[in-house]
Amino acid sequence: LADALPDMPTEIIAVDNGSTDGTAEYLEQLEDVHAILHDDNTGLAAAWNEGARHASGDVLLFSHNDVSYTRHSVRRMLDVLEKTPDAGAVSAYTNRSRYCLAHVPPYQDAETLQAAAAVVERKAERHVECMILDGHALMMQRTTYEVVGGFDEAYRLPGLECVDMSFRLHMKGYHLYCAGTYVHHHEDSFAVNHVDPQQSLVEQEPHFRAVWGT
Repeated sequence: LADALPDMPTEIIAVDNGSTDGTAEYLEQLEDVHAILHDDNTGLAAAWNEGARHASGDVLLFSHNDVSYTRHSVRRMLDVLEKTPDAGAVSAYTNRSRYCLAHVPPYQDAETLQAAAAVVERKAERHVECMILDGHALMMQRTTYEVVGGFDEAYRLPGLECVDMSFRLHMKGYHLYCAGTYVHHHEDSFAVNHVDPQQSLVEQEPHFRAVWGT
């Protein structure tokens, strides 16, 4: 992420929810990362809220741990957020998304990923309005985050936490946009943690229905 913004102050906060694969030890070795380490899993939404509390910047970028950012992706997202007055949140096109999906040329490594991103940036509009944004890369102003009250910590697994956030942003009068740029979402955390993504949605659905009635 810092490589994508070499000339801008960037603060990286990683919340580790009880991993046992050496990730916590690895994070502690990184001088440019503020690592927050837990012995157990606090849940995704709670981890994002904790990261926001420790952040000092005016712009917050919430991300899953398995996203590769391309060279211009963060800057293009930031441009949309700062220059679109009604923007509540901005995301980027990716390979695995229900809402910001892009079909790109095949890529196998960092170089060909950049080439694929360049295709999206050349062909896509600067930004497209969306009803819902996924959480692979979700950028918003801190003031906006505070207006909506952060993420609902009842959502412990990925899936409905960003649908809920999208709805609450709309309720406050904000609009959501997908910027004309691309990031790669490996989306392997479910498999690594032996979690069935469909089952995780089923488990979270009762709370979502209780809040939104649908």
